[in-house]
Amino acid sequence: MSSAKSKVGLLKNLAAIAIMALPPSLGWAASSALATACLNTEDSITSTSFVRLNASTLVLHTADLVNGHRYLIMYNVGMGASGPSREPATRVMYGTTEIAVADLESDAESEPLSTRNGPHSGQAGNLNGFYILTANGSDSLWVEAKNAGSGGGASYFSGKCLMSVDLNNLTNNTHYFDTVDNTSGILMSDTTDTPTIDTTLLTDTYTTAAEDYLVLASAEVWDSLNTSNAFSKQCYLMIDGTIQGPADGGKHTWEDVSDFWNWSYAKIHTFTAASHTFTIKIGNVDSTGATSVVYGRRPRIILIRKSAYVDMQTKGHDGYNTVVNDYNTWGTDTSLTYTNNTGTTENVVLLASASLRGVTFEQHTVTRILNNTDALSFSEVGTSDPREANDTVNVTAIGFLAALANGGAKQVLFQVAGDSTAADNTVGFVNLIAWNLKEDVGAPPAVSPKRRRKLMNISEIKEPNLRPSQIAQALGLQLCDCPEDSLTVREK
Repeated sequence: MSSAKSKVGLLKNLAAIAIMALPPSLGWAASSALATACLNTEDSITSTSFVRLNASTLVLHTADLVNGHRYLIMYNVGMGASGPSREPATRVMYGTTEIAVADLESDAESEPLSTRNGPHSGQAGNLNGFYILTANGSDSLWVEAKNAGSGGGASYFSGKCLMSVDLNNLTNNTHYFDTVDNTSGILMSDTTDTPTIDTTLLTDTYTTAAEDYLVLASAEVWDSLNTSNAFSKQCYLMIDGTIQGPADGGKHTWEDVSDFWNWSYAKIHTFTAASHTFTIKIGNVDSTGATSVVYGRRPRIILIRKSAYVDMQTKGHDGYNTVVNDYNTWGTDTSLTYTNNTGTTENVVLLASASLRGVTFEQHTVTRILNNTDALSFSEVGTSDPREANDTVNVTAIGFLAALANGGAKQVLFQVAGDSTAADNTVGFVNLIAWNLKEDVGAPPAVSPKRRRKLMNISEIKEPNLRPSQIAQALGLQLCDCPEDSLTVREK
C-alpha cells in the first residue's frame, strides 16, 4: 500500500473517530421560537360588528406558526369605553376559529387615554388567557373588537399583545402538559345556587417529576342574572384539592348578563414525583336564592417543566398589599431584575399574575408590566366594573425582553394604578415571572456516524467516498492546493 493510500485510510479513521466522539448535543442547543405582536396604542371602535384591530401589525402571521408545530398562545387586550352602557368586546381569532372572547359593559368611569396621563382602557375589563394551538400552516392569529352596547359612543382598546412560544422541541407529557378546551357555547353550568357548592369546569391529572413547573390556567365565565349587586360569581384553580390564590378564588359581580369575564392564573409551583390533580371550578359566592346560573367555557390548564429551560425566575407575594398611588400615576408592587446568564443572546417571556381587589364600589385597578430599564410597558389590563366592595379578579399581564444579550440585565416591574374614585389599590397573590426561552431538553437520540457526517454537511454518506478536503474540514485542518489525492496538510 502506498504512503498516500495509507494516509487516506488513517485520515478516514481519524475522521470517523472524531465524528463519533462529538458531544451528543452538538448542533441541538436551541431556543423556543418566540413570536410577538404587542401595541400600547389605543383604538377607538364604534362598529357594532367585529372588525380587525391594527390589521397589519397586531397579527401573528402564517410564517410565525409552522405547520404541525404546537404553540403556547398568550393574549392580552385592555378594554374601556366613552361612557356608561357602552359595551366593549374583543376576541382572538385563528382563521375562522374563535380562540377567546371578552365582552364587558362599561360605566361612567371608563375613559380613553386622551383624558388622563396614566393608564387607560383596562378600566372596563380585559381579555387575557392561554391556549395550546396546533398550527395548520395556512391561518394567522389576530384580534378583533366591537362596540356592542346600546349606548352608542365608542369603545377603546389598548395594551394589546399576542405572543406564541414554539413547543416543538419539547415532549408533550414530559416537558409540558396541557388540557385545553375551546368550546364556544356553554361547557358547564353551576345551578346549585349555594355558595359552598361549586361546579367543576375542567379537571385532569398529570404525573410530574419532583421539580418546579410553571402552571398556567384560564377560563371565561358569565351568568344568567341581568343585574344584581348582591350576586357574585367566582372562578378558581385547585391543585390536589387546595384553592390557589385568595380563599374565594376570584369573586366578581357583574352588571349585565352578556358580560364575559376572563379569569387567568400563572405561578411556578414545586411538585413531588407523583400524580397531581388540577381543577378549575366556577360557582356562586355569596347569594343563596338568587336563582342565577353561572356558566363557564374555554377552561385551559397548562404546565411547563422549569428544567426544560436553562433559566426561569419568579418573585412575588401572597396576601394583599396596598399600593399607594393616585389616578394619574403607576405604583410598583413587585420588582425583579433579570440577568441573562445563559451564555447566549435569548428572548425572555414576562408574566405577571395577580388578584386585584376593589376596596369600594366601582373601584377599578389597572395593571401592567414595565421594562423599567428601557421604559417600555406591556399589557395594561385590569378589573371590569366592580359592583361590590372586595370584588377580586385574577388577571395575567404578558410581555417580553427581546434578544437580551448574555450578561445583559433589565429591571422588570409589576405596577398598578387606580381610577378617579380611589387613591390606593389592593393587590394580592402576585407572581412576576421571567422565562428565558433557551431550552435544556437534552440531546436527541444517538445517531450513527454516517448520519452525523450528513448533519455536519459532509455531503457524501458512504465512507469510501469521503474526500480528503471533507475529512480535513471535519478535523479542523486545511489542505494545500494540490492534486486531489495529495494529503499534505497545514494546520489552521
